[in-house]
Amino acid sequence: MKKSLYFLFILALFCLTGCKDALVPKPIKLTCNINTFDAPISCISRSTADADKLYIGQEDGCIIEKVNNNCQTYSINSNRRIYDILEYSEDSLFVGTRDAGLKLLAKSSQQTQTYYIKNKRMNYSVYSMTLDDDKQCLYVGTSNGLFRLNLKDGSTSHELTPIQLGKCSKNCGVNKVVIKEKDYMWLVNRGCSLSVILKRILNDLL
Repeated sequence: MKKSLYFLFILALFCLTGCKDALVPKPIKLTCNINTFDAPISCISRSTADADKLYIGQEDGCIIEKVNNNCQTYSINSNRRIYDILEYSEDSLFVGTRDAGLKLLAKSSQQTQTYYIKNKRMNYSVYSMTLDDDKQCLYVGTSNGLFRLNLKDGSTSHELTPIQLGKCSKNCGVNKVVIKEKDYMWLVNRGCSLSVILKRILNDLL
């Protein structure tokens, strides 16, 4: 009888110890590879078509296309800092710059097209960009507010159209634009406030 009680005590102690160890979270171990470049990095984005492909924007106006350990460098023909990069097609990237506006870079030819704002020309900064689900419209968060670029039917317009979101939104910088679940758009402005907009209401404003 004593042996049975002793055995049960040892078994219970073993189970309690095992449960305690199971509750203690184990540290996550990550590998780290450090890559260095010729200029400081100002932004990074991932390809929508290839999860292994990264676009790295630098403060000297260069873009590094990185696929695993292979790198290709592109230039926007400007030494302006790059704030955001958005892959539009296999050969083209929308690039948001500091004080030099929105640019469309053709990777194969390394030619750029610049888009302007009325009364500001190219003298504005682009902080954030997002495409509509069908790639018919590009929404652009800038130092002068929220704008859109019509991409439908191969539009050749080089002017960004302003979107007024209320009396307080005029010339208010938009730092981040995110489309969520097709119906909503999230905006973060310079005052650190977060706006949530129904896209059907946004379309009525255009």
